[in-house]
Parts: sequence; structure tokens; C-alpha cells
Amino acid sequence: MAITDKTNASAKLLPVIEKPHNLPELLQTLSPSAINNYIKCQLRFYFERIARLREPDPPPTEIKANPFGTIFHRAADLMYTDKLIHRNNIITKETLQHFLQEEKNVAVERYVKQAFVDCEIVPNDIVEQVVKRYLLQLIRHDLKLAPFEIKGTELNTEVALSIPYGEKSVSITLKGNIDRLDLVNIDGITTLRVVDYKTGGKEEKPQNIDQLFTPAKNHPHYALQTFLYSLTLLDTAEWPIAPALFFVHRAAGEDYSPYISLGVRNTAKKVMNFADIATDFRAQLTQLIAQILNPDIPFTATPFED
Repeated sequence: MAITDKTNASAKLLPVIEKPHNLPELLQTLSPSAINNYIKCQLRFYFERIARLREPDPPPTEIKANPFGTIFHRAADLMYTDKLIHRNNIITKETLQHFLQEEKNVAVERYVKQAFVDCEIVPNDIVEQVVKRYLLQLIRHDLKLAPFEIKGTELNTEVALSIPYGEKSVSITLKGNIDRLDLVNIDGITTLRVVDYKTGGKEEKPQNIDQLFTPAKNHPHYALQTFLYSLTLLDTAEWPIAPALFFVHRAAGEDYSPYISLGVRNTAKKVMNFADIATDFRAQLTQLIAQILNPDIPFTATPFED
């Protein structure tokens, strides 16, 4: 084989890894990011979840890969668990307007600076100014919803799933961390929103549930992740659950909506009550996890080279 024959070289070097016999014991818990990684590349899932390989952290003086996301998430958490939460966790228009009117937004800036400290990231003026602008955009958007109730931020949540395994079944716990859980009034209906903040990327428009579980270059991983969070709350929630992807860098428009749509073009509908799709979603998730555990299906590389 010629050295320049990269296609054939890549094809022959791609490993196929047989699954260990005790895989259910190794995978007693799964996160939305792990499930997305399996769909993206089964070998990546193996290296991270089974072999426990980790990329080394960058040195403290180096800016991390996504400092905007890291700092924004922490600053938003500080903001909504500090002065924005009043009696009974109700967020009022007056409180939000105060933050927008405050001289040079010093309070918002303070949360951003504290986020650098908490995340152990070296301060960076550009990152600080961008995150501050993102937080102000979040506040302006929330003004349209106020008053509303914050039920939790950076909230750990989980649900046990019964997964077929040979002639029996095993219990796998789906665990997640929700950026923000709030209770809002949408068209007269009290709705529990599962809010996932995004500081990069673009809106996803999956056509159906099948697409969420099908490997593809443009796999709608953000939507799948938020639906997985919603599933962990389904059996205990007292209200309709609305999964919401809040792209802070795209939320300036008056008609911006964070709710996820399913369907094709003009027939697409926003998922304002996760229960409407939950049965199909849970069935396909169960099928996917059963595939992950199936000892007869080895871990293979993604066909998408990029």
C-alpha cells in the first residue's frame, strides 16, 4: 500500500472493540453527554466511559476550549441564586429592570468576575465583556416572562430505566444536570421549563424522534440532551414540561423562541408538553441503551471522518 493512500490506511487502522462481559456493571449510570457521544462515535464512548481515558486539562494560564460557556453558566447560576431570588423564588419584573438600570451593570459584572474565580480560569477581558453582554441579554429575555418562579439552577436529576439484557433486564440510571428549571405562564398554562443554556451553536430542528437517535453529521444533540433532561422529570412533575434550548447569542430578536420544534418546515410544532412525545422517546432510548449493552454488537468507529 502506498503511503499516500490515506483512505485505505484509515479504513484498515480503525479498530473494532469487543464489549466486556461485565458492561452492565460498568454502565450503571449514563449521562446525556455519554449517550450523545455513543451516537456520535461508539469508540469515543468506549474510550471515555469504559476505558476511562480523559483529555488532559489545559494549564491554568491557558484559556479553556469554551470559556464563554463555562463562565456564563457559573455567572448565571450565581445571579439567579443570589439577588434575583426573592421570597418564594419569584423573579419579578422590578428585580430584572433594576439589573438593567443599575449604573454600568456593576452587579452583573461582579457575578462574571466571581465566575472566573470559581471556575479557576484566568481572567480575560474579552471573555468577561462577552459573558456580561450574554447575561444582560438573558435578563432582557426573562423580562418577557416575569413574574416567574425559579425551581432550581444547576439541578442534579435522575431516573431509573429498565433495559432488556438477554433474557432479563437491568436497571440503568439516567443522570443529568439541568441549567435552570423554572415555572412560567405560557398562554395561560403553568408550564415547567427545562432550560439548557447555549453560548454557541445554532438552533436545531429535528424532523422526528427517529432523527434524535440516528448517527449523522448534523445530529441534533442539543435537542436530544434537553429531551433526556425532561425525561428524568416526567414521572414526578405536576405541570406540563417544555424543553427549552436558550441560545443566548441568538436571543436578541423580539420573536425569539427557545422551544424545540419537531417536524418538517411548516408542519413543525413546538414541544410544549413533553408527555406528548414521551412514550415514543422512552422506547427509542431504551432500544439504544439495549444496543449499547448488547455483547454481540462491538464498539465501532463513526463513518464520519470529520
